[in-house]
Amino acid sequence: GTPGCDGEQALFANQPPFLGSADFALITNNAPPSAPGLLVVGFAADPIGSDPLGIGLLVHIDLVAAPNFRTYNMVSDAAGLATLALPLPNLPGLAGITVHAQSFWSWAGVCSLPPADFSSSTLLSLTLQTL
Repeated sequence: GTPGCDGEQALFANQPPFLGSADFALITNNAPPSAPGLLVVGFAADPIGSDPLGIGLLVHIDLVAAPNFRTYNMVSDAAGLATLALPLPNLPGLAGITVHAQSFWSWAGVCSLPPADFSSSTLLSLTLQTL
């Protein structure tokens, strides 16, 4: 990812991604305090990262290889911790599927990051499992 003003941002899960888990959530640390963010979940990863917008923001989801990605709004708390509940359906056909996720944040008005005040988390890859 692209570090923010409070350092590298990690994206992690609160528990293993078991199908049927109503309590599953993704968490980003070191986000800007009390700020909106964007979570992108896709089926193809770009482990090295690319800068498709040309602003110095590393994107680890390959949006071209798998254009059927999903986005979710995230909001961080005053300490810069963002938790997004993502209950997993109990659909056996999803078992074994791997998805990749990354969160994106704007630091505008909080601090200055060259060149455009944006940061991104590390890449998180999840393989959906059955209980």
